[in-house]
Amino acid sequence: MYTLLLLASLLGAAAASPVLGLKECTRGSAVWCQSVKTAADCGAVKHCLQAVWSKPTVKSLPCDICKDVITAADNMLKDNATEQEILVYLEKTCDWLPKPDMSASCKEIVDSYLPVILDMIKGQASHPGEVCSALNLCESLQKHLAELNHQKQLESNKIPELDMAEVVAPFLGLLAAKQRSKTKAAFI
Repeated sequence: MYTLLLLASLLGAAAASPVLGLKECTRGSAVWCQSVKTAADCGAVKHCLQAVWSKPTVKSLPCDICKDVITAADNMLKDNATEQEILVYLEKTCDWLPKPDMSASCKEIVDSYLPVILDMIKGQASHPGEVCSALNLCESLQKHLAELNHQKQLESNKIPELDMAEVVAPFLGLLAAKQRSKTKAAFI
């Protein structure tokens, strides 16, 4: 009876676990840490904060603005603002984004994952940049440098533009000389 009860509780815990419900969650941290949505769905927010989103980021305008907004939200939390007040503030910030699709995506993330974002602001994330990395507004410096290096490798493998006449002329001269020597040998 005890074994049956233990098995039932383990199955219940497994069924409730967000990690087991998503196929993409079985692919590891490269997938988990792509966004706050995936991390939350896979139950990996804390791991992503520590292992991925805490890394240095590339300096960019969206990243800097995000850090300012997260700092302001943190200050609002310290001043005992309600979740609703912070939600309104973040949604207004989403309206400032230059493209309508970015604004809509921002609002969707804020609406769906406000509790996760607030938890990160309250204590799990020690710097605003970590939250902004989770929101894909700050790009990892390591990833950026790897992409630049990859681009340089691709560019270095380019076939140089050459004047084909200059390249082929010496070979044609050798071929002509060889042909003349064969012709002379045939007459002798």
